[in-house]
Amino acid sequence: MKIKHLIEQLVLEELEKYKIGAGSAIPAGPVKLYHISDTEGIKKLDPNVAVKGKKGYSSAGYKTWDQPRVFFFTKKGQLDGGFRKIQGKYVYVVELDRSELYDLNHDDPNYFADWDRAKKRYIEITGHDSTFSVNQYDLLKTLLGKDAPNVKGFLLRQGPKKEPAEEENTIAALWEPVEPSGVITPEEYYEKQK
Repeated sequence: MKIKHLIEQLVLEELEKYKIGAGSAIPAGPVKLYHISDTEGIKKLDPNVAVKGKKGYSSAGYKTWDQPRVFFFTKKGQLDGGFRKIQGKYVYVVELDRSELYDLNHDDPNYFADWDRAKKRYIEITGHDSTFSVNQYDLLKTLLGKDAPNVKGFLLRQGPKKEPAEEENTIAALWEPVEPSGVITPEEYYEKQK
């Protein structure tokens, strides 16, 4: 057995102990993410740059949390829940490990189970007044910064299923800059999966 495979097995076993990613639509291990853009030659997908050129489909997300972030699809060929095909000339591919993404749909280690405790920790970390109105996403990002500093963003469900047989769409929202590992054409991205 190769050493790399043994290390991956040990990492997966360790993640299972903490249930990070357990039950998630995106399994543990390597993950490819896809960002569609009209901008050529992006060397780094930087949330602080992306927020300046946000489109209508990303503007809605900023109403719930103003943290700059870049949005990604989690499957090749995935359609947007509302807009369906996103227009763009370039599809940037980013490769991460699943442990770098916190799944909001499977809140392990249960930050929402004890909101008062989580809010108390948030207040201690940030120094905010205890009467401060806490944004749940900011709370999670802050706690993850302490508990899992390698996390770069959230996985979240995008809209309801349209048909019973249809898969749920999971998207990623990264608040950390990432470098693309490659670029494909929209035709390659949207081609039917075999």
